[in-house]
Amino acid sequence: STFNLIDMVIVGQLPEHATEAIAALGICDLIAMIPTILGNGISNASAAIIARRAGEGDNQAASFFTWQSVSLTLALSIFFGVIGAVFADTIVHGGFGAQGVLRTLTAEYMAVIMGGGFSILLLLQICAILRSLGDGKTPLILLIGSNVLNLFAAIIMVFGNGPAPEAL
Repeated sequence: STFNLIDMVIVGQLPEHATEAIAALGICDLIAMIPTILGNGISNASAAIIARRAGEGDNQAASFFTWQSVSLTLALSIFFGVIGAVFADTIVHGGFGAQGVLRTLTAEYMAVIMGGGFSILLLLQICAILRSLGDGKTPLILLIGSNVLNLFAAIIMVFGNGPAPEAL
């Protein structure tokens, strides 16, 4: 949610088409929510299994289920990444009726956000695994660090070498 909020604040600072850009983010967030919800289900279920196996002292089973959950998360990421990247325009226009500038912006953003969705899904899975093994600090550091990285990356990707608002 913080990633999406940061993106909306930055995109809202665009001098042209800010309204359409924010609407594009809203549409993409609705679509990107599907793999995120499925990924959270995998994370929660696997965390319970891994924690139980680790608590029993069965490190081999904990390792097996850890790799199974990462593999499943990766497969989910690839599946939705390909759909989002290849069928972005079809989804945006056919499913949401977006036209004109909104259609273009939404399709372009969806290809990026869905194509790169593996990064957030894997991050969430790794954090769930670490928490299930009793490490609460590292996931916190990873999540805060990734949000800071997203802030700077979003500013650079949205404004590039061009003029950015003074607040940014």
